[in-house]
Amino acid sequence: MKKNLLLLLVMSIPGFGAMAQSALTENIKVSAYLDSYYAYDFSKPITKDRPYVTQAVRHNEFNINWAFVKAEYESEQVRASVGLQTGTYVQSNYAAEPNDLTRMLYDTYAGYKLGEGVWLDVGVFGGHTGYESPLSIENEVYTRALATEFTPYYQTGARLTAELSEKVTLTGVLLNGWQIIQETNDAKSYGFNLNFAISEQWEVNYGNLLGNEGTAATGSKYRIYNHFYLKHSPSDKFHVMLSLDHGMQEAWDSDESANFFFATVIAGWQVSEKVDLGFRYEYVSDDHEILIGTANNLGFNNQIGSISVNFRPVSNIALRSELRVAGGEDLLYEGEEGLYKGTSQFIVGMAVKL
Repeated sequence: MKKNLLLLLVMSIPGFGAMAQSALTENIKVSAYLDSYYAYDFSKPITKDRPYVTQAVRHNEFNINWAFVKAEYESEQVRASVGLQTGTYVQSNYAAEPNDLTRMLYDTYAGYKLGEGVWLDVGVFGGHTGYESPLSIENEVYTRALATEFTPYYQTGARLTAELSEKVTLTGVLLNGWQIIQETNDAKSYGFNLNFAISEQWEVNYGNLLGNEGTAATGSKYRIYNHFYLKHSPSDKFHVMLSLDHGMQEAWDSDESANFFFATVIAGWQVSEKVDLGFRYEYVSDDHEILIGTANNLGFNNQIGSISVNFRPVSNIALRSELRVAGGEDLLYEGEEGLYKGTSQFIVGMAVKL
């Protein structure tokens, strides 16, 4: 009681309360993001959802892809983040979460500094592997590759991040599972990511994730996932990235060992101070539909090409347009006039980061 009275007395001293509040608010940063879009799929999907994606998912419709507000606090030893989100990306990507509250959570965690350059965070945070950012404004192409769409955008658990040097960062995670907030079994997943910025021209990255992704209905299904990318920037106006993703797991309906594989090439070219171009090629193979389910259970094998023209009048806003063409040997796309082996899609978007 005496301590509380003393604290109130000190805070009432003219100027001291304002100084304490100022010191606290200096450590708090509030940010916001808004990504709006219009997408048109020339196969005209019956459900109006563009198939196999969660980003800019709605066909022939103006909508909000992703909007969030986030508050971050960081001091010498402690950091925390609380984010709330909405949009069609959230509706699609968080559809398996059990309630509206968990679907609203974005980057919500608490962290403690264990040593110089070493942090332990616990909560909900972004995926520890991958090249493309979930924020479209930070990528070469407006939409995301399927290798990004079908690997974790978000994770729940504990994350240890260590800056081993100016060029090397190691991240280790212990998680509830593969892109989930609420646990679906008694097992935990674990993995790490190692990023090495060799020089200004070269960057190499390797990450993995291992765990049981089965449920009571499927039984134990142990998944081993590996991700690798190599980025080369021969100049400050051009760069190219090669990404390889491979995973193994028992098939959902049998004990047979199954594989999935993604190969992705992304290039970015700065045409002028405000205009840049993005290019992407994807090869995707998931014969046993471990990650990518199809309506006719044919397995998913596809090749996809994208070109994006981007106008950035200032650093925190981007006007995007993308032409995306997909095609393969199987009838994977369903539209108003039947089944198609491929489809073409045109997307325009505007993203603002505050």
